[in-house]
Amino acid sequence: MPTPPNPTNKFSLKTLLVFSPLIILYLLVLFGFFIRENIPFQYHYLFPVLFIVIFVWFLFRVSTMTGVLKMEGFFAVGFFIVNVLLLYFNSSIKREYEIKSYVEKNEKELLALLDHFQNRGADSKLLAKTNEMNITLFDSSNGNYDFRLYKFLGYGYGLTYSDSVNLEAPKLAPNKSPIIKWIKVKAHWYYYSYFD
Repeated sequence: MPTPPNPTNKFSLKTLLVFSPLIILYLLVLFGFFIRENIPFQYHYLFPVLFIVIFVWFLFRVSTMTGVLKMEGFFAVGFFIVNVLLLYFNSSIKREYEIKSYVEKNEKELLALLDHFQNRGADSKLLAKTNEMNITLFDSSNGNYDFRLYKFLGYGYGLTYSDSVNLEAPKLAPNKSPIIKWIKVKAHWYYYSYFD
């Protein structure tokens, strides 16, 4: 004789579906750098669009989630605020490790781009190589070389290469956005992010 379902068991597929927007948002935040690094250049816009769509879905499902958790009033608002803050702070929790790994893995190719730019300038071959490496912008300013790895609606991050090992942390990114983080990665590499 089959065992009847346990009415006290709170976990179900329906509960998982109710919380799925929040679960997907956390996965997108925690693995965002890896995802964006592996999306072809021409599809970079898909990641933030997907994030915004899932976030809107989350907004519409908050009341259902708090209902499942039997939260009302102040606690329901607190649930929303806490999760938005956790998503925001977790968005950069592994970024220093990720960017150091990125430079370690791609330093030869990045230096080859610099060499190509210094010897031949910005030509179609350089553009093709930056696209292949998912670099959205490569530029030179004040003797430094800037690689924008990602940008969407003011949120983004990039790398700067400097021949000097004494580059001071600037207040603005190459496109004049305020820099939130500035990390020295190796002797000549710097990581910057804005609205991170």
